Amino acid sequence: MRFFTRQLEYIEPYEDFIGAVFCRSLQPASSLSPLSFESQELRLKYLRFIREILAGAEQKGEIPRVGDLGAYAVGLFYLGIVTHWLQDVSRGKQKTLALLDRALNFGSRMLKKGGWEW
Repeated sequence: MRFFTRQLEYIEPYEDFIGAVFCRSLQPASSLSPLSFESQELRLKYLRFIREILAGAEQKGEIPRVGDLGAYAVGLFYLGIVTHWLQDVSRGKQKTLALLDRALNFGSRMLKKGGWEW
């Protein structure tokens, strides 16, 4: 959970800017869109970063092997959390932190049961 809360703390001072960029990125012709050709290199760099973190946890035996799908899932999860965070008007973004806690507890239980083989 600390990874995600640190990320949210890091972006907190830029909330208004991130909200504007996020809205802009939803426009189909925007080069900021996560699906645009222009953003693919940065997106792949981010996925490789996440993959390295997961690979370290795999080597330590903290999680089962999740491979590239795991990095992609974490990236989508983070996008969902940031989307929720941008809309959260609760004091101290408590609703986002509660969602994050519940989602990570669920994810941890799934991984302890053996990864993606549900």
